[in-house]
Amino acid sequence: VIKGMLAAIGITIVLVQIPHALGYDKSAYLSGIENGDGFWHFIQSWQNQFSLEAVIIAVAALFTLMVWQPKRWKNPHVLQYLPGSLLAIIIGTLINLIFQAFIPRYALSDSYFV
Repeated sequence: VIKGMLAAIGITIVLVQIPHALGYDKSAYLSGIENGDGFWHFIQSWQNQFSLEAVIIAVAALFTLMVWQPKRWKNPHVLQYLPGSLLAIIIGTLINLIFQAFIPRYALSDSYFV
């Protein structure tokens, strides 16, 4: 029972994060949740909210999480104390800052920030 509950929680978390990874606007998604059709509303109208910059940042973060896990990257003893999730956040933030500085049309708008 506990494994099934944990699996359901994990699936729910993944389903909630998919719209954000594709650049779906936070306010539109939250209003869909309040109406009771959050994820399914996203499935029907995702083309209108697709954001390439959000996808680039999400892919970079997922890549960082996958690459950071092996021990070979953590040979310097200082790096073993840096969790992959924190590194993914730092890299995503740096990508957006680079977009803001050099390619402003690709920078995320304020509606995407938490």
